[in-house]
Amino acid sequence: MQQKDSLSSVASNGMRIYIYTLRFNPITGGGSHHSLEILIRALIARGHIPILTTLFSDDNNYGRKPCEMREERFIGGFLAIQRKVVEIMRQNADADAHLICSSYILWAGGIYKSEGGRKTVAAILNNYTPGMWLTRAPSFSGSYLRSLSVRAGNLIHFLKWRLWEKITGVRLVRKIDRLYFDSPIIEENFRRFGYSARSSAVIPEPMEKVPENIPPAPFKRGAKTFHAVFAGRLIED
Repeated sequence: MQQKDSLSSVASNGMRIYIYTLRFNPITGGGSHHSLEILIRALIARGHIPILTTLFSDDNNYGRKPCEMREERFIGGFLAIQRKVVEIMRQNADADAHLICSSYILWAGGIYKSEGGRKTVAAILNNYTPGMWLTRAPSFSGSYLRSLSVRAGNLIHFLKWRLWEKITGVRLVRKIDRLYFDSPIIEENFRRFGYSARSSAVIPEPMEKVPENIPPAPFKRGAKTFHAVFAGRLIED
């Protein structure tokens, strides 16, 4: 199993690692859900005790729990969810480390540290924050006037969010102990925006070990045959 080896700087043998994310859906969710599942299994195999907290737990979809889970059903706005995560961090007083696995609740780690939280806080980032404007919502397909209204509303919302991130969000993230980026492109875009933590590293997404008994290829082989395979998220970069 290929794993995020630099997490050894956050976790030594037998640590209680509290993990925070929005939802856990390895059944129909994207790759980040599977990566989180692999990460949890690897931590357990190394003798650690991961405890997973999901905030939007009605969206969870899994066959069995990968570890101890605490399924919150949060209802509230952007700043309220940051405070909720900070509250849960404080309640988890027996933690050896806190690990944030969502760019949407990234700032909770900084708030926790700035308010005197003493436990190590790290964050794994494989996507951008809303204020960076690098992950965009699909366009509205209604009438022209309605579409114009929606675009104007989205622009105002984005500008408010971007301003908050530039003034407050960047400062909060500097309090976080360590950021883990899954690619140098994402790390560079965060850096350009102004984000940095006390330390950071680029560590690719974990992958399952390839089984020894590989089944035969389902496609025709030959010198004139060329196959291209892609798995991932399509973004501008």
